[in-house]
Amino acid sequence: MPHVAGLIASAEHVEPPPAPRTAATAEETDKILAWLETDGVRLVELDGRWVSPANGAGRARAELRNALAG
Repeated sequence: MPHVAGLIASAEHVEPPPAPRTAATAEETDKILAWLETDGVRLVELDGRWVSPANGAGRARAELRNALAG
């Protein structure tokens, strides 16, 4: 955990945008979610609640990839 504490201490703090804007684009969020799903990645600290819709866009994304590939 000392490494995590060092990363947190050196991280840039970015204020959230005013409502109703979001802090990230849909594309940025998709890239982060894809990264979080890779092997060896884990959340070690969270400020707030982790929420993600059950059976959300992940299934639709897979179906779209299959449709575009074939």
